[in-house]
Amino acid sequence: MKRIVLTPVIEGYADDYLTDLRALRKKPEEQLVGLRDQLPGAYYDYVDVIIQNYEDIIKAKPDEMRNNIANLFRVVTARVDLKYPHTLQVLKDDGTVSRETKKFYQWVTEALGYDDVQEKVFPKYVKKMGIKSCVYCNAQYAVAAKKGSTGKGKSFRSTYTIDHFFPKSDYPYLATSFFNLYPACSTCNQMKSKKDPLFELYVKPIDPAVLRNPFVFRLDKHSFVKYSMSGRAEDLVVKLESRNGLPVGAVDADAYEQYFHVEKLYANYCDNVEEVIWKYRMYNKAGRQALMDGFADVLPHKSDWNRFILGNYDQEKDLLKRPLAKLVQDVAKQLGIL
Repeated sequence: MKRIVLTPVIEGYADDYLTDLRALRKKPEEQLVGLRDQLPGAYYDYVDVIIQNYEDIIKAKPDEMRNNIANLFRVVTARVDLKYPHTLQVLKDDGTVSRETKKFYQWVTEALGYDDVQEKVFPKYVKKMGIKSCVYCNAQYAVAAKKGSTGKGKSFRSTYTIDHFFPKSDYPYLATSFFNLYPACSTCNQMKSKKDPLFELYVKPIDPAVLRNPFVFRLDKHSFVKYSMSGRAEDLVVKLESRNGLPVGAVDADAYEQYFHVEKLYANYCDNVEEVIWKYRMYNKAGRQALMDGFADVLPHKSDWNRFILGNYDQEKDLLKRPLAKLVQDVAKQLGIL
């Protein structure tokens, strides 16, 4: 819901990410060569285009994925069936060779090392960008427990759940492209599935500031009055609205709601809205200042106090660090706490 500005620092992460991919034990470029040499005709050509342009593909910014990189594959994509099954030889870790059958796009995704990217490489950069929550809904963490095996048997580990802006089943060559990987909760990942992409995570520095945070949660005033009389949290209603000043052609809140059903999801968080209202009523300006003065040695910064009072981050730059940060910030601003 909050976009990331494509600064030189973020672009530098893509450079470092490429270096990390090339340091993997199963090097993607070598895996691609092994895959290519087992494939016939147009399928050989498709993988060869990836090999010849690997660095550009991995580091491609959103506009480049849509234009330059897409143009590289326009002809060869028309000549292959991405879902056609191929039976190929696979070298196992123990040195044995087996034959396996997978769809073509699955072979490409595997050769690019997507599993290693999801579990070992990309999480480092997600953390550097301060992302913990789903970039689409901000209602849940973008992590899941995944079963894995160890020498002592089965175990579970936490890993980021990743959505592809351009689906890997249709654009397998972008399966590990840095700017095509979006940390997302399982719900939004399934909701988006293979639908046409709607929300782009990255904006250019020259884009209007409103595009960085294009939506706002508004506490419905009528529901607030109703809640004040009933005391029932379920009477509280929050709506997703577009910010003023969105440029023509930008995705508005109605389209976003139809795509991700955010308001329906947030109807389950009325108790969180209620808690913001409690804090609005309990912590007036004088009360907050008294607390800050009395415990300045514990929490020296105003943002720390806001975070303590709200139970969440108070700065727009930190929206993706914790679920419901946007809801809490928007309602707190509407009530005058922030």
